Amino acid sequence: MCKNLLLALGAAALAVSATAFAVQDQPLYENSSRQKVQKQQSDRLRISFRNTQFEARLHDNPTTRQFLTRLPMTISMDDIGNKEKYASLAGGLPVDSPLINHNAPGQLVYWPTGPGIAIYYKTDGKPVRGGIVVMAEIETGIEKLQTADSSAITFELIRPID
Repeated sequence: MCKNLLLALGAAALAVSATAFAVQDQPLYENSSRQKVQKQQSDRLRISFRNTQFEARLHDNPTTRQFLTRLPMTISMDDIGNKEKYASLAGGLPVDSPLINHNAPGQLVYWPTGPGIAIYYKTDGKPVRGGIVVMAEIETGIEKLQTADSSAITFELIRPID
């Protein structure tokens, strides 16, 4: 009996491992052209407005994957509190990731309470009501976003040349 139970548990663990491996081989998202696209470790997000561009490192979570299905996207983002650019996001995104209640400069986040997306260029240290999901992080030049008025901001996935 005990031996059979151990064999059954071992088989179940193997099946779960095989399923997890198969899921990793799934495409990250289906883009707006309905093409299945496999995520590459070096995929990055380009965020641009007027003559300024940033590159951001993507976070791999269900919210980010769903956001990528909407790209490329150009939206008007308003300045909120002299710390972030914000835009409502019709239809929202799934939130299958833990929400955090703090932000940092350079983060592109989804705020499910809105629902909307925000890019933080400053922080005031106050907790974010309702929590956020971090989708990407801009690593340099984020201070340039502070001087942008309510302008059209474009998001697009970029890939390195192989």
